[in-house]
Amino acid sequence: MAGPLSESDRIESLPVRESVNLSAKDRIAKKAMEYLPEGDCIIGMDSGSTVALLGAYASYRRDLLVVTNSHRILQIMTAGRNRLISLGGEFSPEEMAYYSGEFPQMLRQITLDVFFLGTSGVKGRNGVCTKNFQQSLLKNQLICQSNRNIVLADSSKFQTSSLIEVAPWSKLDLLITDEDIPEESREQLEQVIKVVIV
Repeated sequence: MAGPLSESDRIESLPVRESVNLSAKDRIAKKAMEYLPEGDCIIGMDSGSTVALLGAYASYRRDLLVVTNSHRILQIMTAGRNRLISLGGEFSPEEMAYYSGEFPQMLRQITLDVFFLGTSGVKGRNGVCTKNFQQSLLKNQLICQSNRNIVLADSSKFQTSSLIEVAPWSKLDLLITDEDIPEESREQLEQVIKVVIV
């Protein structure tokens, strides 16, 4: 169970998060491109800052159906030839994302080939985290509907903790992070999930 709210539980705006550890996030996003299936596929992308960088690289593909609640990814990918499904809902200016109390019924019939998700701080936690209850519900739903779940998280996420644990590492397939991840965290993670370092 999470403790009381702390300063680290405050939701930073997406533009602020995008500028933190940018070089590491860019390397992670480029590596994530290698895990996009070839040919027509359905992918989920959440509203994380590293996932948004992946969206910029993936926008050059022409054969993706992208399911997302991220306003930033919708902005980035509309210039390309991929098909987009917005999950809709109320707009959060801090997250630059849309949230609804209910998961769209039509999407309950869709199976994602892969879901790329970010995480808030995971220090002392047993899985991916978030600071937003609505985001937690959405991430959980998409994890359950995906054949493969890939976490994109720069090493700063292993220095702080977050309010809500979304899913255990064992429920996820792959973590892509950078070389500055603490060695102890890396060793623990490698016991439950495949870890790729960039």
